[in-house]
Amino acid sequence: MSETSLFESAQALFCSIADSLGVNQSKKVLDLKTYPTFSDFQEDNKKLIDTALKQANITETPQAVYNFLLKSDSWYKSSVAIANKIVKDLTDIDSDFNIKKKGYEGTGFHWFRGDKEVMGGIEALYKIANKGTSTTTALWGKGNTSSTFFGYGNVNKWNPADIYYANKTAKNAIKKELTRAVGLKTSYGFSGGNIKKGSVNSPIEGDGLNLFIERLIDGGDLLPLSLKKATGSVTLRPVNFVKDIKNELLDSITYTGKSEWKVYKRLDKDKRVSWSLYSTKKGTTETRDIKLYFDSAVGKGEIKIRHDPSDSGRFVAEILYGGAKAKAGSIASWKQFALIWGSVDPTAANTFKREYGAGDNAFKKEKSTITSKLKVALRQNKMPSNKKITEYDHYMAIASAENITNKIMPVIVNWFTKSNKAKKTLFVRLMFQVVTSRSPMSSRFVIAK
Repeated sequence: MSETSLFESAQALFCSIADSLGVNQSKKVLDLKTYPTFSDFQEDNKKLIDTALKQANITETPQAVYNFLLKSDSWYKSSVAIANKIVKDLTDIDSDFNIKKKGYEGTGFHWFRGDKEVMGGIEALYKIANKGTSTTTALWGKGNTSSTFFGYGNVNKWNPADIYYANKTAKNAIKKELTRAVGLKTSYGFSGGNIKKGSVNSPIEGDGLNLFIERLIDGGDLLPLSLKKATGSVTLRPVNFVKDIKNELLDSITYTGKSEWKVYKRLDKDKRVSWSLYSTKKGTTETRDIKLYFDSAVGKGEIKIRHDPSDSGRFVAEILYGGAKAKAGSIASWKQFALIWGSVDPTAANTFKREYGAGDNAFKKEKSTITSKLKVALRQNKMPSNKKITEYDHYMAIASAENITNKIMPVIVNWFTKSNKAKKTLFVRLMFQVVTSRSPMSSRFVIAK
């Protein structure tokens, strides 16, 4: 089990609680002043929680969710804030969801996280559409590039919903659509169709997955909800509902510059000495990431590119934008990053792939030399001013920087120094499309953050 699955399951539970109470009672019962911790809330509302669990189909056990919320006040507070916001304002986004009414979910709705029928069925439809002929021959979008789209790297870049609100109509329709998609094989795709000519239960030839999701949302039968941790006031935002709004945002994105990057140098040739200097703050190292800056209609933003040297050992490119520079999403695949870059400049992308591939192999080889016993010992040595950083982390940061970032960052810096602004802006726009799930074939969803 992961923190992500526990949080998403907890959110489904609290959405179910708020849903059963209705907007007037929800703000009174889900009150952080009355119940500042989950322990306080659980003590007085065991029956309410048990009832809500019957309306929520989640992957984690109730006790696992309870333990998670008992240990993490911040996730409990986030779950409460988002649940109250949804029951209060979801109807304003789509009037077909009369969720303000007490017991609305009793009309056949449930909150789903990781189930086989709703989320599993939709992901199965996605996999078929992603391999469709119309997907593999599609373009990135008007005014962006003539290169083909190639399909999505994972389901979250098509629709990043973490939980779904769905009723029996949606469940039956998903099952029926999956049978249809399996029969159509590569003829089934994301795009195609006219919402006025067909329907959820009577689709016509050429109707794609996005139209299917659109019809379910418009009918008030399905809601894909993407979650971000709430640390203050919560915002609900419909994404990909209106093409003109999406295109206006994408067209407004303009590359404005990059952060300074310097070759990483360890503080001493001897790793142990380097750790001693670093942990006692007698020396500092260069930043291992690079940031690409852009302007947009919703504020300034940045694409932060880095290599995570932790046990996952992965490449990460994340986007932050808006007034509070909130995280808007990320991709954790260097191959997908290269694929996007290759739509703008295949030569530079191939150079990046070659350098990253070789560096990744060298990083993994060096990492494998640290035995499990040594890893445990190194993790016992913690930085006095920050107990989360250990000697093992420092060693991995060195291996990451010397084998990977010192090899790939010069390729990125060189391209963003010498290329014309039009190409740089194009690359940033394509990255924004994919990372924030706003590409031409991305589905509708509502984000809560």
